[in-house]
Amino acid sequence: MSVIMFRASAMIAVVVFAGSANAAPFDFMEGLEDLLAGKHKWEGAIGLTVGYGPAYIGSDDYNVGLKPALYLRYGRFSISTGAGFTTRRADQVLRGLGVDLWSSERVRFSLAARLDSGRSESSSPALGGMGDVEGTLRARASALWRLDDGWQLGGAVSVDALSRGQGTLGELSFSRERALTPDTVWVWGGSLTVGDAAYMRSYYGVTAAQAANTGYPQYLPSAGLRDLALSIGLRSELTPDWVGYINAGVSQALGPLLDSPLVEQPFGWGINAGLAWRF
Repeated sequence: MSVIMFRASAMIAVVVFAGSANAAPFDFMEGLEDLLAGKHKWEGAIGLTVGYGPAYIGSDDYNVGLKPALYLRYGRFSISTGAGFTTRRADQVLRGLGVDLWSSERVRFSLAARLDSGRSESSSPALGGMGDVEGTLRARASALWRLDDGWQLGGAVSVDALSRGQGTLGELSFSRERALTPDTVWVWGGSLTVGDAAYMRSYYGVTAAQAANTGYPQYLPSAGLRDLALSIGLRSELTPDWVGYINAGVSQALGPLLDSPLVEQPFGWGINAGLAWRF
């Protein structure tokens, strides 16, 4: 693991232990006992999301996508497709199958696992001849630190649990949420993402065979920064059972991506929105 990834991991550890004076960690076995005993009630949301943005970070090809969205939660366990809405809690959504391992008013430490479909060369003309990036199962450890006045700091490390060449990603993030009305909040924030050499070479490298297929020059990137992203959005409780959101964001490719022949446009932007019924 690179020094950059180590620092991202260390940040998670610092955030987690920062709240140790406020609350004791959850007992994971106790959580499983609650699940089996039916101690909690199910809650969730079902809806649709639509988005417009680049085919991949650094692409000059923009696509529109319409997807169903699902969020279910039982106690400290959840499953989500990664939509921007939640149930009636203020918790950050964990993409995939997630569990809160440790929590207090200030700090939350979670684990999650999700299927990552990889990348298809058919998703953009620029990827023609590059072949597909094989899908995998990603395991993610994350920490969230809630500060005063709506501020939050976060850190996460995501690994390719099946060792299929997708590598490891680290992320540092911040956000701030402010109420506009009793039913509507606006949220803005940003994130800085780094990748190890395996991730960079799978997604932005060009092997000799790929160079022969595409005409791109060979490129063997190292570990480093991937991108800086900033976003702003609104989320509104339309009725007691319906919630909607809209987000807009920009991103700037960084580090090894800037030398990759696959990066046509380092600066990108996107917008997404969703509507969901909650229960």
